[in-house]
Amino acid sequence: TPGAIVKGMVTVSAEASDDNGVQTVQLAIRGVYQGELAAPPYEWTFDADTYSGEFEVEVTAIDVANNQTKVEFGVQVNGMPQVQITDPGDGETVSEVATIRAEITDDGEVEAVIYYVDGVEVGADKVAPYRLNWDTCDYPNGTYLVEALAIDDAGQEATDSIYLTVDQQLSLEIDEPSGLAEPMQDLVALVTDDQGIVSVTFTVDGTDIATLNAGTAAP
Repeated sequence: TPGAIVKGMVTVSAEASDDNGVQTVQLAIRGVYQGELAAPPYEWTFDADTYSGEFEVEVTAIDVANNQTKVEFGVQVNGMPQVQITDPGDGETVSEVATIRAEITDDGEVEAVIYYVDGVEVGADKVAPYRLNWDTCDYPNGTYLVEALAIDDAGQEATDSIYLTVDQQLSLEIDEPSGLAEPMQDLVALVTDDQGIVSVTFTVDGTDIATLNAGTAAP
């Protein structure tokens, strides 16, 4: 079929007729003679994977009087998909929910992009733009291998990978008092960190008034 996207072994079929009779039907690919048949069915099989990009297929019918009729049409080899993780950049530091984006190019259709963290599938996207919202809060601080696997409609696969460093920031919130303080007032701070809390120091007008060290029961 003209304009077809092909891969692997491809069959070219032609029909030819003439009032005086068909002498032969010939096949050429990119102008190079591939063979001829003197009787139907006029069919040839070739390996499309030996070609790349777009190329011309020519079928020429020659009758007994050596009159010729040629049909030319273009086809395109379904090449491997190309995938690139575009954001974040390799080696960047992320926290909380990080959005991973990938760009895919392919001669055919992209079926899906599957994301992995250290070899474990964490999500997939079947519609462009292909992205993943990765919740890093479930991961300890450290460096992780993030991969994007693209699969096209021919089942071909391609991957791209980057390293990202998870670094969850220390979270601190004063819970009490929330307004006016009593003469004797408890001060309560809510502190979270995936690496653990070494100490919490309370300061009033720049002066330290109390420090709670590791091992002190929260709050």
